[in-house]
Amino acid sequence: MVPNISLGRLRMLGSGEFAYPSIRARLVALAAALDGSTDRPEARNAPADRTLAERIDDIMGQLSEELDLKNIDHELDEIAGSSLAKSLPQAFRHEIVLHYVGFAFWDVLTFTLPEWRDIGEHGEIRVDRISPADAVSLRAGTANPTLKGADLRHFAGFLSRPLRESDYLWGRLDGAERLIDIICDAASVDFSLNHVDIRKIKNMAFHSILDAEEKFLQDKELISTIRATVGRE
Repeated sequence: MVPNISLGRLRMLGSGEFAYPSIRARLVALAAALDGSTDRPEARNAPADRTLAERIDDIMGQLSEELDLKNIDHELDEIAGSSLAKSLPQAFRHEIVLHYVGFAFWDVLTFTLPEWRDIGEHGEIRVDRISPADAVSLRAGTANPTLKGADLRHFAGFLSRPLRESDYLWGRLDGAERLIDIICDAASVDFSLNHVDIRKIKNMAFHSILDAEEKFLQDKELISTIRATVGRE
């Protein structure tokens, strides 16, 4: 059963409109005191019998009560959990788990680095994966049918040259395709290539690889089958 949780409070917290007027006034007065601006009305109205440290502790305590972060964590967990309980596509479920559950680990690792080395904000670094799971031009669906050495706990290739040749050839083809994808994606900042142009570049690379490997590989039927697949594209 999906919990009936309103997102209104969470959106209010995200906008910063959660604090009561009283604490807003106290924060303004505290800011004036920290700036040393005693001429400002806010600073003159502040209690004189309390130290600045005591005022900061008191305001932080009130903020903690208003934010109620511990309960917010529970509410967010329930929202994420209710989403996973639904019939969602596997890719969507994976993204929720990766970014929601994984954020805590990522935050612990990255937060300590700026504190330790004073490196400031992070710049975005894009990561491109070279995997048969992403090279789909010559295969339909999963990459498992083309990875012959994956049997016997990935030791099947040690027992058969044809299996080694197959995985080696597919490795070259998949690697070429992914490198072309990466280069075309990077080049899209300056100019765009349509799907047909990229397909032609990939086919040229596939044919070059097959021509280079045909005289060395014993499994000629594998070469012919892949050539036929490239020719149909």
